[in-house]
Amino acid sequence: MRTIENSLLVFNQGEDEQPGRHEGVSVAPEKPALKRPARYRVVLLNDD
Repeated sequence: MRTIENSLLVFNQGEDEQPGRHEGVSVAPEKPALKRPARYRVVLLNDD
């Protein structure tokens, strides 16, 4: 299973008409770690 890393995204890199409006960074949400579902062993007995 691959690991998920946090990524920083810049909202605005150019000139803005309203300074300070789009400052900051956004962090991509982490996906929850999932585990495989439990499996059962089945034995079939044919007594014919």
